[in-house]
Amino acid sequence: MKKPQQKVIRQKPPRYLDPYSQGVILLGGMIQQIGWAFFSFSMIFFWAFVGNSELFYLLESRSDWAEIQGKVIEIEPTNMSEGDVTIQRNTFTFIHDYREYEGASFTVGRDFREGEAVWVRYDLDKPENSLIKDTRRAPFGYGVVLVLLFPLVGCIMILIQFRRNQVYLKLLKLGVFTLGKQVNKERTGGSITVNNVTYPIYKYTFEFVVKGIPYQAICQTHQVELVEDEEREIVLYDPLHPKTSMVYDAVTNAPKIDTDGYLKPVSGGKIAVFALPLLTALINLIGWLLIM
Repeated sequence: MKKPQQKVIRQKPPRYLDPYSQGVILLGGMIQQIGWAFFSFSMIFFWAFVGNSELFYLLESRSDWAEIQGKVIEIEPTNMSEGDVTIQRNTFTFIHDYREYEGASFTVGRDFREGEAVWVRYDLDKPENSLIKDTRRAPFGYGVVLVLLFPLVGCIMILIQFRRNQVYLKLLKLGVFTLGKQVNKERTGGSITVNNVTYPIYKYTFEFVVKGIPYQAICQTHQVELVEDEEREIVLYDPLHPKTSMVYDAVTNAPKIDTDGYLKPVSGGKIAVFALPLLTALINLIGWLLIM
């Protein structure tokens, strides 16, 4: 079968890309989208547990705390539990500088009685910051720090792909155009499932020459038709460091090239890549407002 006419980029650097196209490129890639999904979902648990834990108070400025006797005025169960034991909210009052203050402490498996005298620890500079001695200021203790591992994993996935995309974007705007010849193709052992169809992921190596010196551009993709449709594939490289390069057709959401060899704006249909980052921002905003 005859291969299509060779595409070329005639547009000289610096090449213009509109803000929308740049955003789509920066947020593209399966790894990053999975990372955003994992991050946004895990942030629900972050705000539910960490936002209701003593960890939240670690960033609070420290000053002198004092102890004074107070009185429990109300005890009520929360809708939270720890080890199948309901967490109790204990409301108390105490007097400081001729003024009555009210606070709340949380306990698990420890019962107070209404009207019981208790020792209260409070901040001398901000007496509203207080708790019953040997209890918690929040429903959960420091053990919920493990919940941080989940958004951390998602964040790492996002950053890995985002950093790669930053390099791709820089090369799209400033990289030098050349053509690379495929010299190797091998299975990576990985695969990706799209619409219930599993595709193997291949690693491709393309060779290109700069000032008589051969270099290699490496990419991984399951869309073999994109990098095998021409005799030679478009490669963009950093003129100062030719080892930094990209195989154009293997980059997720790379803009199309028109018949004059100029980069076209990315399709409006790619706007979906903004959905998960925006959802993450919304979840965090709601979580912050709920605990403030």
